[in-house]
Amino acid sequence: QELLSVEEIIAAFDLPGINKTHARFDEKKMSFINTEHLRNLSKEAFFEKSIIVLGKSGCGHCLQDKGFLQKVLEISQEKLRSFEELPNFIAYFFDADYAFDPDVLKKIQKHNPKERLEELQVLLSNTSLEFNCESIETALKALSAEKELSTGAYIHTLRFAVSGRGVGPSLYHMLVVLGQEEILKRIQRCLMTLS
Repeated sequence: QELLSVEEIIAAFDLPGINKTHARFDEKKMSFINTEHLRNLSKEAFFEKSIIVLGKSGCGHCLQDKGFLQKVLEISQEKLRSFEELPNFIAYFFDADYAFDPDVLKKIQKHNPKERLEELQVLLSNTSLEFNCESIETALKALSAEKELSTGAYIHTLRFAVSGRGVGPSLYHMLVVLGQEEILKRIQRCLMTLS
């Protein structure tokens, strides 16, 4: 058993069981355990701890709209590895002037990002599209089938456009939280950057 509560660790600790060989510190294991503990926190506990972390890190602007922050945290909790990385992990939700990661741009060049974004702009501005995860996913899959491209060509390009990054929370949830109007603004900004 790798995940133990503080009480279980205290109960299992045995001083005579400590041997003389050098202790090893496994950063990957620590990161894994920390991620699992974060995932297992209740939404309420995660929200409360996040507010403390964001307040101390100078992200006061993130705390102005608690309702929006709560939605952002709900979709971020599963992917977050530590509270230390939280401010940077969610920064682009609160600042539309985010930087575009050049390494991610290199990776998506094979998908012809400008063309993909123009297609996504048309798709996501459709007034008949219900802006929820299921509808967006269905529409995106239909578009990729129509153009005979992988859904990844659209998913990776769209994530890059709306966050400047290659990783983050579930894309469809991220789109819904940001909202249709904001997503379209961000796609347009990215198109202007790529021109």
